[in-house]
Amino acid sequence: MKLQLLPPGGPSEHLGLSHTLKHYLRPQEMWEDICDDVEPAQRPRAVADELPALSPPAWEQWKNPPASLAEAWGRLGPAYELGYGAVILSLAEALPEPSRYVACGASGTPGDPWVTRGTRRVCDAGAGVVLMVNWGRGGWLLYSALRPMDFKLSRHECPPTDQRSVSIRRKLAELATQRRIAVWRAEEQKR
Repeated sequence: MKLQLLPPGGPSEHLGLSHTLKHYLRPQEMWEDICDDVEPAQRPRAVADELPALSPPAWEQWKNPPASLAEAWGRLGPAYELGYGAVILSLAEALPEPSRYVACGASGTPGDPWVTRGTRRVCDAGAGVVLMVNWGRGGWLLYSALRPMDFKLSRHECPPTDQRSVSIRRKLAELATQRRIAVWRAEEQKR
């Protein structure tokens, strides 16, 4: 599918950069595990290390960033374009276009990976990523992308980075994504 990224937006806008902060930099989502093709300086750990140390952490302050985080907001631009956004666009390339016209909220065709959630279309994009899109002027627009993982982490340096650990976490993220999509699909079919 051809997907358009959200505009970056400023500190008070819930657009691309705030989603980067909210999801990509949140250690529990483990985006680092799927960033093999991302330049090291744009990976979550490197970007988080350049942001001010805050309590609560920066990724929890995406709604109303304090002044010190707002001043560092520009650092999120390359991370959005070359990190979070690049990973999302790469995953989206392999997906079929969602149907714009879905009768009664049900998925388009059998085997359709897309589920309807209100006005959005949602799917398992692979690599444990839930992709949410909206139809906008000119095509499909990213609404959000997240990795629904429940690891209790508070720092980026916590998880082991050896190949076995990364592989296990990736599989857990894929299973969590499949469970979430299955629940949404079941809800959709009840309507």
